[in-house]
Amino acid sequence: MKTLWIRSSASRRVYPRVLVTVLFLVSLISGATRAISAEKRPLMRFPDVHKDTVVFIYGEDIWKVSTEGGLAARLTIHDGQERFPKFSPDGNLIAFTGEYDGNADVYVMSTHGGNITRVTFHPGYDEVVGWHPLKNKILFRSDRHSFSRFDHLFLISPTGTDRIPMWIKDKIYFSSDRDGVLNIYSYDTTDEKIEQITHHTDYDVRRPSQGIRKIVYELGGMLWLLDVDSKESKPIPVEIRTDTPEVRPHFRKVDGFIQGIDCSPSGKRALIVARGEVFTVPGKDGPTRNLTNNPGARDKDAVWSLDGKKVAYLSDQSGEYEIYVVDSMGRTEAVRLTQHENGYRHTLRCFYLD
Repeated sequence: MKTLWIRSSASRRVYPRVLVTVLFLVSLISGATRAISAEKRPLMRFPDVHKDTVVFIYGEDIWKVSTEGGLAARLTIHDGQERFPKFSPDGNLIAFTGEYDGNADVYVMSTHGGNITRVTFHPGYDEVVGWHPLKNKILFRSDRHSFSRFDHLFLISPTGTDRIPMWIKDKIYFSSDRDGVLNIYSYDTTDEKIEQITHHTDYDVRRPSQGIRKIVYELGGMLWLLDVDSKESKPIPVEIRTDTPEVRPHFRKVDGFIQGIDCSPSGKRALIVARGEVFTVPGKDGPTRNLTNNPGARDKDAVWSLDGKKVAYLSDQSGEYEIYVVDSMGRTEAVRLTQHENGYRHTLRCFYLD
């Protein structure tokens, strides 16, 4: 947008007023024509091409059109956003990032639309980058394993995360999240059937390792043992009796662990999230306040209220991430606003409170 400056001087007054008016009207008409043309032109983004077909995003949905142009076909109709559509090497599938269930995950569908399948199930933001040209796996980037929000690249099969194969007798056992949670499955090499062996729903099965007819794995910070003959798994009771100096109260410098920042509505103080605590810091003079002071919990994603009197944040103090509100001066106890059993809370926004 250009700023229009009107200049008045003695030399300008010799021009006829009618001429100035006509020129001004022509300028207005020209500007209006450009505005109308811009409104009619659709905003199309994130294109990808395979042979004679182009996919792109318009109106937060995925569309496709011929490379020669023409009438575009709409492939998705979900209210959630879709971004970064990418053709598979053979052109039969389209991977994309979708926000269907409150979070951005990797999805895949046929090039004709429909049969949309969720591939990743992580609270982090998973952004589709493309496909591996040889392994037929989706390449995406995410900060899911990052301590300071920088991205890593990941590969995942379009049918889900099948990984860590373990060959025991005539079966191959592996970890997969095809039901939304990582569990152990088996593939029978004689009849080629796949069977789900464990059925955990609260936590992922992590780092399974095979022994003689047994598989040990992590689950929610505990050790579990699977007997492949009986297909039964159970926790391993473990007692650890030792000195734990790491859990003793101590002071830590946290300026190297900042994970979030926000500015107060007045601009006089900053909101800092560092090492699981929420602080407010003065812009110039004043005290630094620890608003949460929960050494045994992780507090994160803090935001100011619009009037600057309250601060909202997420904390796993109860065992699950819930929303808390605290006085921005740190003079009162935090108030818990939610009590959820399922789901993952994220992306707090500013709000008004009485």
